[in-house]
Amino acid sequence: MLATAAKSGFNPTFLIIIVLYAAVYFGYLRPRQKKARAARAQTQTYNVGDQVTTIGGLIGTVTLINSDLDQVTIRVTSGQELTFIKRAIQGVYTPPTIEPVVDEDGGQESK
Repeated sequence: MLATAAKSGFNPTFLIIIVLYAAVYFGYLRPRQKKARAARAQTQTYNVGDQVTTIGGLIGTVTLINSDLDQVTIRVTSGQELTFIKRAIQGVYTPPTIEPVVDEDGGQESK
């Protein structure tokens, strides 16, 4: 009688493995792929004249985009032009805004 119960076709271990794989895929892998896709799209949305920042933190203005060689030339504040591969551009630079701090007595101080 015990031998016939073990020969039934249902194996719960296989179902558990599939459920765990689905949980990892939808909980970790899929959001990570979406985030990487969005980051790639952001780095490719600049044009000549835009102020960009590199992955190293250098800020400059795009002067030339060479799609054939996968290169971008940017001009830094000292007037020098530097050439980077497109993947080295982090994205369009937006300078931080400084908001004034309001005192308790109504006066404004800058931080």
